[in-house]
Amino acid sequence: MTAGLRQRLADLEQRLPRRFGLTRVGRTFTIVTFLVCIGSFNTGNNLLYLLLGMLLSLIIASAVLSEQVVKGLTAERQLPTQVFAGQPALVVIQVTNTKRRVPSFSLTVQDRVTELGELPSLYFLRIDPGETVQGIYRVTFPQRGQWLFTGYELRTSFPFELFRKLVRRSRPAGLLVYPNPLEPPAMVLATLGERGSRRRPAQGQGSDFFGLRDFRPGDDVRAIHWKTSARRDQWLVREMERQDAESVTLCLDHRWQPQGRRAAVHRADLERAISLCAGLAQRLIGWGYSVTLVTLDQRTTAGQDTLHLDTLLRVLAMLTFPGDPEQQETAGTAGRWRVTPRDQCILVGPQSPFPSTQGAPILARLVAAQGELSVTP
Repeated sequence: MTAGLRQRLADLEQRLPRRFGLTRVGRTFTIVTFLVCIGSFNTGNNLLYLLLGMLLSLIIASAVLSEQVVKGLTAERQLPTQVFAGQPALVVIQVTNTKRRVPSFSLTVQDRVTELGELPSLYFLRIDPGETVQGIYRVTFPQRGQWLFTGYELRTSFPFELFRKLVRRSRPAGLLVYPNPLEPPAMVLATLGERGSRRRPAQGQGSDFFGLRDFRPGDDVRAIHWKTSARRDQWLVREMERQDAESVTLCLDHRWQPQGRRAAVHRADLERAISLCAGLAQRLIGWGYSVTLVTLDQRTTAGQDTLHLDTLLRVLAMLTFPGDPEQQETAGTAGRWRVTPRDQCILVGPQSPFPSTQGAPILARLVAAQGELSVTP
């Protein structure tokens, strides 16, 4: 989006019609004004006309001053980098008063999210010209997946609390919510924990000495071991030891096969299996394992750092259940995992039997059914 188009959209938002609402005091004030109006016209009393003019002037002043409050305000949203379903997240809202001379008083800012209830609102008593203020609110997303922030609302009842003026601004932003990591069974953790710190030495880039070999064209001259090379009358190169972590492959079964169970129950079991897979990935990477995630339609690369964990959580957050009547996706899912005989698999799913692992060794089978976890041999 170009700067000119962005400015035109901002100017258009400034001219959008405002929405008005009556407060409890405003309803009483309006009724009193209406009664005084009737009385003044019926009696012709000058004192009632004077009172009516004062009441109407307060209404006009309220409309003009409230317009000055919401005019020239912009808000920016700062979303957290990692959000998990069912866990509170903090969202930062920065409001800037772009007016040169007029401050804004008694302002309420509220975010809007598609398919989510009313969010907490932020209240600012005063925002001076050119000032930027910041507020933080807490929000909890009930489930994983993509959530859309559509915009925000600016509300004020300044100065007399008679009328509430509301302005809606469109600021769309997407937020990917990760599945809530579920703690794996203690039996599986005890088995894996015994091997979590083991490493397999291999040739590569590291800090420990691995061995010597003959010099080859393209080798770094700085790696030559000069004393041994002079003694043997040939160039020898130092090789360092690379510590390869133990690897684990998480195989997730997300087939939509209720098999006589209610759809809601089966969907909950699938979500529980995804959360269990997220918890396993988090725990294994924390222990130093190299983790690969295999679903029925894709396979990730192996990794053992926090960036790789973020990649795995993104895959789990966007995972769908083809065939689910509540989802729009209609494509089928392959009934097998793409694994190799070298993979050490942990099978996770809502039911047994699992798809074939094509001869790959299986460390554990975790079944998340009827809200409970079980480990099968």
